[in-house]
Amino acid sequence: MKHIASERQLGKGCIKQPEDERDFIFEKTLGAGVVMTDKEWSDGYDIEKVLGIKLPVKNQQLSYSCVGQAFSTYTFVLNYLENKDLDQHSAKAIYSQITLGHGRGAYLRDGAKLIVDWGEVKESIVKSYKADGNTDETFMVNKLWINEEVNKLAKTFQSKEYRLITGMEIDHFARAIKDGYGMVAGVTGINNGTWTLTYPKPPKLTDAQGQMWGHAIYFGKFRIKDGKKEVGILNSWGNIGENGWQWLGEDWFADKGRWIFNPWVLIDITNNDMVFKKIKGEPSIYLVDDVKGTKTMIIDMRTLDSLGGKYEEVDNLAGYIPVGTLIYVERIID
Repeated sequence: MKHIASERQLGKGCIKQPEDERDFIFEKTLGAGVVMTDKEWSDGYDIEKVLGIKLPVKNQQLSYSCVGQAFSTYTFVLNYLENKDLDQHSAKAIYSQITLGHGRGAYLRDGAKLIVDWGEVKESIVKSYKADGNTDETFMVNKLWINEEVNKLAKTFQSKEYRLITGMEIDHFARAIKDGYGMVAGVTGINNGTWTLTYPKPPKLTDAQGQMWGHAIYFGKFRIKDGKKEVGILNSWGNIGENGWQWLGEDWFADKGRWIFNPWVLIDITNNDMVFKKIKGEPSIYLVDDVKGTKTMIIDMRTLDSLGGKYEEVDNLAGYIPVGTLIYVERIID
């Protein structure tokens, strides 16, 4: 692949999307109370630790395919959580279908919608790099790869829905990262000499609008460092920052997130049925999420029957976090 020598060699391509009142809103899934607790910030979150692997770094080179790059990383994460599949996902399969035209980039909403409506395929099916390891805009927008067989394969990686994050504070982004196993968003940047470093800086209010650009990135970490909140982004510009990862501080979220736009979370469709487990020698049965490490108590057999009725017995569920109770309620409407 080409080595990035300067910020002028960084491909971008994320366009601010028009508002749509039909968008599902992420914040409506949150309960009352604080968005993020002090303990959650203190504990931090690292998607690579959750997965137990290092995420491969993509390089879009001079193409405008950043929306496809970000979402292909996101769908890989969601699939790996479920299936431990190390095969990468294709940025080209996404970008070529949503591009606004050669050299014009794409909207983030269109990327999220495609993953729900169509799905995604692996890099081995639709390659995002040429045989020599390089890529460019002409190669990335080409759609000659589309056929019925690929369309069927894509359904494997469909998500259930996509939700727009409207809270532009850093706490809302951290909440989305933790609840959604990451998220994607656009940033407004400018070539200011910081974009190959660990801490890229936002534009200044005095910078010329015509020199600014939009770029889509996958967000997958957050932490407190030196008393300041930060979110981690995995860029698609090769091995920059910390092995491809960079950190955005609270300055990016000033003035209601002036320099960040159109953040989205995907709600995944699991390929597995609900898993119920009963502790041997005890009456309690739980709905278990092995990915999140949570357990929800089933209060009685009628509730279990309404959900399928089958369970497996285990020695214990130590380490699983209790998150509530399910109970069957018969509602009669006159």
